[in-house]
Amino acid sequence: MKIIIKVIMLCLLTSAIYADSSFAAFKKSTNLRKSYKVYKNNALLKQATSRNTKLDVDIAKQRITLFVNNKVALNSPCTTGAKHKFEPNTKTYRDKHTPRGTFKIREKIRDKHSTIFGDYFRHGKRIYHGDRRKFKGCKSGAKYVGASLYNWMRLTSDGVGLHASKYVKRYPATNGCIRLPKNVAKTIFSKVRNGTKVHIH
Repeated sequence: MKIIIKVIMLCLLTSAIYADSSFAAFKKSTNLRKSYKVYKNNALLKQATSRNTKLDVDIAKQRITLFVNNKVALNSPCTTGAKHKFEPNTKTYRDKHTPRGTFKIREKIRDKHSTIFGDYFRHGKRIYHGDRRKFKGCKSGAKYVGASLYNWMRLTSDGVGLHASKYVKRYPATNGCIRLPKNVAKTIFSKVRNGTKVHIH
């Protein structure tokens, strides 16, 4: 029995060392700031539970990292909030930066639609796109359709969270949320829970 336990411990240690070295090799061969490449360690991802994971968002590199037992299981490009985002409807620039600090996931919804950002349609034609609170037109007969936020993970009470998007850039471009590639968002959503820590820096 002792021999079996030692063998298991050795396998786990070897796996952890390999995980570190393989991510180190990925970093060495990849320009993280510009690359769209995604690093995945499938062995570590299989070990992930809702209780041994945490997330790190690096604003400077525009990358998100999923840790499993403090080892890098996934590293992916992401897009955070723009410092000065132009709003075509108001023709002004506004600070939309993603807040820094340590947060906890407060809510998970697989198929969410924004109650703030989206489109107004009238007779099938889009008449407005953006923050619905700033819509100055006539709402009579207009229908609001919120932007899709698949695999939504809320971080703040005022609407900042992580979600899937097909518009993942290599520079800050959002209204404050953190956009993730669709497959990455799906993986992260399945591995975290309400209460999972998210460090943004």
